[in-house]
Amino acid sequence: VVQSTLPLIGAWRNNAAWMALSRPAVTGQFVFISIAFACLMYAYVVSDFSVANVFENSHSAKPILYKFTGVWGNHEGSMV
Repeated sequence: VVQSTLPLIGAWRNNAAWMALSRPAVTGQFVFISIAFACLMYAYVVSDFSVANVFENSHSAKPILYKFTGVWGNHEGSMV
């Protein structure tokens, strides 16, 4: 919401401070999505079957290469 709404309202009101919020908001979104993806990848590597995505799409006997590729390959939309 911050990333999309406040810069537009700032442009409409000529508020440079609100328009400047877009860059840190994008950076924050990138950081948090990267952390979420890293956590999911870790869950696959250690075969943490308490995570529903890992439980449905992995097996403890899979080679590590298939676990890495399975993180990206099994999603049906949003991964986060």
